[in-house]
Amino acid sequence: VNAAQDALYIEGLSNAGYVGIGTTSPVANLHLENSSASSTIYQHFTNDGTGSTVSDGLRIGLNSIEEPLFWNFENTDMKFANNNDVKMVIKANGFVGINDPDPTDSWLEIKAAASTENVVKITGSDDGNLFYFVADSDDSILKMYNDAGTKNIELKTNGDSYFNGGNVGI
Repeated sequence: VNAAQDALYIEGLSNAGYVGIGTTSPVANLHLENSSASSTIYQHFTNDGTGSTVSDGLRIGLNSIEEPLFWNFENTDMKFANNNDVKMVIKANGFVGINDPDPTDSWLEIKAAASTENVVKITGSDDGNLFYFVADSDDSILKMYNDAGTKNIELKTNGDSYFNGGNVGI
């Protein structure tokens, strides 16, 4: 099927039955293309609750400088799930929750899945450990490492903390 000067193209079943909008050479089940340089290409999703104007619903695509765009026009949360479970949410107010579906009191909330889990790990460009924030069943722990990978500082909220080398000023 070709319509409106190849604006819609459905390739024969011998070539996987791909559908192209704006292209006669689709490379996926649904392939959208705007052949003009520095132009936008979007998919737009609306329903009766969002309204149906250009500033309603959800837009996904590429903007005019080829940046990927995921735009929620509504005052609603955006949820990202994996394995049938919400893993990250961006609340309408801008709060972000990772493994926390309802962050309530800070811009970034990360919830450990289990006790004694490394909640946040920050590494250097050589993949060496720099910081660990650890959740424990009765403690919160900050571990800091030097360039050689030796743990030099361990600060605990419950129990003994230590500084291994260096000077401490209070």
